[in-house]
Order: sequence, then structure tokens, then C-alpha cells
Amino acid sequence: MSISSALRRHGLVKTTQLAVYRLAQRIMVLDVTHLVILDANDALSPAVHDDLEFDFLTKDEVGALSQDGTNGLEASLADRMSSRGDLCFAARANNRLAGYVWIAFDQVDAESNRGASLLTGVGVSFPASICFMYKGFVHREFRGRQIYGRLMSRALTALAGRKITHMLSTAEWTNFSALKSCYRIGFRYLGLIWRVGYSWRMCTVTPKSARAMGIRFASRACDAGRASIVS
Repeated sequence: MSISSALRRHGLVKTTQLAVYRLAQRIMVLDVTHLVILDANDALSPAVHDDLEFDFLTKDEVGALSQDGTNGLEASLADRMSSRGDLCFAARANNRLAGYVWIAFDQVDAESNRGASLLTGVGVSFPASICFMYKGFVHREFRGRQIYGRLMSRALTALAGRKITHMLSTAEWTNFSALKSCYRIGFRYLGLIWRVGYSWRMCTVTPKSARAMGIRFASRACDAGRASIVS
């Protein structure tokens, strides 16, 4: 998002935050994300009457949809469904893909939970009653219909049979639209995850409130012996 468009959409305070954040990222490796959690009992799904249908995609469907570059799906994602048990929950309109979210169980690796730089990845493990939404996408023509929030809320409801009661997710500190969607449907703020430093030395700061819930963090494997994890 450009500074001018951010100013129009989000006002002076948030635009200043965005500008300072981007400047800091030019000087060092920096990624700051909100860690948020949604309780199934608190999940709100807007009562929108439209032509959208929600369901889990099969591995074959993911493979077929990955052939269309506009869907933002890599073919390798389909393999995660069999190797790791990840699921893809999608919204479709007249058999057209409108959007989707990817969900992990037990843990999400650092490669799937990072910013633009590989050095910013943070792996997360969590109790069996919690899932993690790590990749979301909505087609441009379907944006503005609260699909992102509806996908997460409905996915959590659909997972009740697996005794999943909470959904974790992260959103970049300056991704104001994603954060608005999360908080609109009932996500609760757990704290900030920081990855900051330089290529030869990285530091990870994680929220105590998350660790008290049995959520654990690990920086990228290649940082072993060099990175620090700070309370």
C-alpha cells in the first residue's frame, strides 16, 4: 500500500506508523505481527445473504486451482494436506473460487509464518484444541464483502467436530485491513511477535500471555545458536 492511499484510507496516525515501520525495515530486518486468537464461542459471522458457499477443498481441487495463477495457490500446498494434515477452507460463488484460508494443526512452521524476509519466520506450536490460520486470500473482485472474516469464523465452526475451540492467527502490525477483519469477528489480541536484527544476529520477542496458554515459539532452524528468544 502506498503512503498516499494509506493516508486516504486510514488517516494520519496510522499512515505515520506505516511510514516509520517501512523506514525501520530499510535499516534492519524487522517484522512485527499481532498474535490474535478467536474463541469459537465468541466468533461472529456477518449475516450476509449472497451466492457464496463455504467448504473445505480436497487435495485434487487445490492442485487444479493452483494451475490458475490468479488464485495465489502454489501446487506444493496440496502436498501439505497429506504430509502435515493442513486444510484449506474456501468460499465459492457459482463454482468460482472467491477466497480461502489455510489451517494448520499442532504447529505451523517458520516458513509459513513470516514476513517478506525468510529471516522473519517464527514457528509456532500449540495445544490440540487450537488451530492456526496461516495463509488467507480473497480475489480482488470479491473484496469488500467481509469474506476474509467470514472464512475464518466459518472454518472454526466447521472444525467443531475435531474438538477445535480456538483459532490463532497473525497479521502484520501495519496490515490495518486484516486486523480490522479479525477484530470485527471476535479475535482477541494476545500480544506482538517481534523479529528484529540483522542477517548475522536475529532476536525474537514473544508475548507471555500466549506462552501461558501452552503456545510455544521457535525461530528459523538456520538461526540456531545465533538467534535469541526473549520474553
